[in-house]
Amino acid sequence: MTALIDSPDLPELPEDDADRVVPSSGRTERAAAHVPDEPSPPMGRGRLGFFVAAWVVMVLVSLALVLYALEPLFVEQTQDQLLASYRTTISNASNEANGLPGVSVPTKAPELGAPVAIVEIGALHLRQVVVEGSTSSQTQKGPGHVVGTAGPGQPGNSAVMGRRSMFGGPFDGLSHLTIGDEMPSGMPRVAIAGGLGTFSALLGIGGGTIAIMVMTLHGRSIHRAIATASGIGTLIAVPSAIGFAIIGLRETALPWGSLGYVNVPAALAIASMSVLTAPLGVAAAHSLQPALLKRIFGVYLVFIAVLMFKNALKM
Repeated sequence: MTALIDSPDLPELPEDDADRVVPSSGRTERAAAHVPDEPSPPMGRGRLGFFVAAWVVMVLVSLALVLYALEPLFVEQTQDQLLASYRTTISNASNEANGLPGVSVPTKAPELGAPVAIVEIGALHLRQVVVEGSTSSQTQKGPGHVVGTAGPGQPGNSAVMGRRSMFGGPFDGLSHLTIGDEMPSGMPRVAIAGGLGTFSALLGIGGGTIAIMVMTLHGRSIHRAIATASGIGTLIAVPSAIGFAIIGLRETALPWGSLGYVNVPAALAIASMSVLTAPLGVAAAHSLQPALLKRIFGVYLVFIAVLMFKNALKM
């Protein structure tokens, strides 16, 4: 007995695919395993720029560590060696000078890089051995004596060069030096005080600006100089105002409320506002660091100088 099974019609394969051999599933998986990976896309410009910038930053940081952290240690060691060598040289020179009477020892010019002196600046707590020569290789060891100038301690002008940065930067603090540690006394003080009053009255200023510069140049702190200059300004302003009032009594073409060349309403308005705002300025000045306060004062001087020069050109 034969059973007939009705199966759905199978789609006919195209003629091109009729002769194609379809591999089994196992063979297909093994064949797929041997397919090579696609190549990775090339590095983009943004990613490449990031790596280049990171490399540059690492190089700069490493260079800064070497120049500003490690080099000062090497320079300090070199200075110790130079100091020991200089002491030996001085001792030998002293022994030669105290040798047999009548026997002169010929002097020799120091070799480049040899220690020739010791420079000390008490205000900067600086003590450095000076070497002969002022080229880059010599100043790496310490301050260098300029060849051709008088020797240190000898008659004439002796020139010494040193670095302000890198390799220890022994002369980094030279900008903090002042003319002197004490204010002038005697006739120099009288001359400064007289000139300060005359110049301040001539320009119509209180004298504080000039007094601050004089005191800071002689070792006074900027805060102390400003406080002292405030009192000096009052002492100079009152006699100056009286003098301008007397001189201008005969002038007629003056604004209302003028007493000579002094306008009383304007003077009262400025004085009253100054009394109210002066404590704020004092508090602000004492809250600032000395270095920042000096910069602000310097900017003020530059601004006033530019303004006066501009007004002079219009005349």
